[in-house]
Amino acid sequence: MGAWMTFLKERIPAFSYLLLATGLAASGVAINRLSTSAVLEWQVPWIVIAIPAVGAFFFFAVLRIMDEYKDYDKDRIAHPQRPLPRAVLAPAQVAHAVNLLAIAMLVYAFAVGLANRPAGLGYLLVTGYLWLMYREFYVSAWLSDRPILYAASHQVILLPLCYFSALVFDANAWRHAQTFSFAITVLGAFFTYEICRKLDPNAHPLVQTYLSHYGPARTLAFAVCTVALSAVGALGLGLGPLLWPLEAIMIALLALVFIAPDRFKTVESVASVSLALHVWAVPLSLWLNVAP
Repeated sequence: MGAWMTFLKERIPAFSYLLLATGLAASGVAINRLSTSAVLEWQVPWIVIAIPAVGAFFFFAVLRIMDEYKDYDKDRIAHPQRPLPRAVLAPAQVAHAVNLLAIAMLVYAFAVGLANRPAGLGYLLVTGYLWLMYREFYVSAWLSDRPILYAASHQVILLPLCYFSALVFDANAWRHAQTFSFAITVLGAFFTYEICRKLDPNAHPLVQTYLSHYGPARTLAFAVCTVALSAVGALGLGLGPLLWPLEAIMIALLALVFIAPDRFKTVESVASVSLALHVWAVPLSLWLNVAP
């Protein structure tokens, strides 16, 4: 148990995951109130927020554990300080845990589906797609040579996760355009963060950063596209005035890839703050009374 506690403490940032998971849950509750311009009133049973929050946290944690297992051979060389290369746990132990956690996610999807079939199906889709990601869609070698396609194939899982969060509160949320707008806003913000956290110009070649594979110009172009995706989602939500200034700052900072590549940590930090604000944008807009 001590080994697992060490692993979880080092590789699963509880605060960050809770912030993102509760943000998705709060947005799922709040999204249908955007059209009313009403201040968000939390007259909602706590379980309606807890269900998607637990599901999202579980997803992020299982995803991290899967990635630790998949990256073991690479991390032994590029990141020997991490728990698995340090032999805190054996890869076989982690692989066994992944199988059990996948079963637990299926059970969770079934339990949610008993009360809300669309939400249960949404989480079942998340679980099934996550398993395909774990198996690298059974084309691991082909994907590994295409980092941006690899990232896109893994980021798209955020769409059903966002829908799941909305469906728990409203089983008909899949019909609403605002749900889709929120999902692509979150997808764009996560994808932008994914790019920004891999901008170290001095990273080990095995890490295969976007800079090393595509160069600064194409990396910046990819990031601008992901920021633009969030901007389109913000437009659909009517939250452009709230999110567009943040997205403009993000694009401006990405220019540091050209003029000061060693400032990559600054870009990553701002991208993480931007991600959190995008995830929480819907309830924040209602609290601040800036919804359309």
